[in-house]
Amino acid sequence: MPQQTLDLKRIRERLLQERARMTAELERIQDRSSESQLDETGELSAYDNDVGDLGTNTFEREKDMTMEQTLQDMIEQVDAALLKIDRGTYGICDQCNNPIAPARLEAIPYASLCISCQASSEGA
Repeated sequence: MPQQTLDLKRIRERLLQERARMTAELERIQDRSSESQLDETGELSAYDNDVGDLGTNTFEREKDMTMEQTLQDMIEQVDAALLKIDRGTYGICDQCNNPIAPARLEAIPYASLCISCQASSEGA
């Protein structure tokens, strides 16, 4: 998509807001994870080390680790989109070099693939 048809200033601002939101969420999860590990391993725990509690804590920790990785990946995608704006290639599919539909970029401003290439990459 030709860059002049996109409001890059608005898109950049939206990407920066998304990045800040994702970073804050990532930090919140990391803080919660650190506190949870201290509770499980330290004397400061207010809970008995019941097998059920440990299983629940393990599940929550694994869920947080998955969410951390997802957020880190999304932050990298946002950073890549910001770099593409700087380089003048924002809105161009990384795979086929065709324009990404404006509606897709409105929904997912850090999208790097057009709908067709995204579907192909997901095996659809």
